[in-house]
Amino acid sequence: MEHFWEILKFTLPSLILFLAVYFVLKKYLDNTINVQAMKLRSENQRNALPLRIQAYERLMLFCERINLEQLVYRLREPNMKVKELQSILMIAVQQEFEHNLSQQIYASGNLWKIIELAKNETLNTIVAVSENFKGEEDALGYSNALISSRSKMDVLNKAKEALRSEVKLLF
Repeated sequence: MEHFWEILKFTLPSLILFLAVYFVLKKYLDNTINVQAMKLRSENQRNALPLRIQAYERLMLFCERINLEQLVYRLREPNMKVKELQSILMIAVQQEFEHNLSQQIYASGNLWKIIELAKNETLNTIVAVSENFKGEEDALGYSNALISSRSKMDVLNKAKEALRSEVKLLF
């Protein structure tokens, strides 16, 4: 029994010292790992910020490029028929959207829904205005009707405002 007490006198302080060192080192290593993780996150955010800003710039440009007035001035040619212009406008809007499709990874879900809504509303307006014209008519009247209908296209302005608001959140 005496040997037991002798062994216990040496092992108990060693065990207490071991546990104290273990917990101190564990806490130190956990803190070091947390600091490194925060540095890595900060570095990633610093690198991703220019990409996000560029994505918002491209989405703003998309909104400008699908503006009916801009589309008509850019794509309408003399002697073009209504159906031709309608097809060209719809293709242009869809191509612009597809070109900027990858930007959705940088935008919030709500913002992307607004962008899609703006695209769909633009396409719907192109179709709705064309229903007032015969397909083989000269596209001049159709162009003017599209341009005058852009005042009804408030969704593009809302999309631009949503873009501005989300960019403000970055800063």
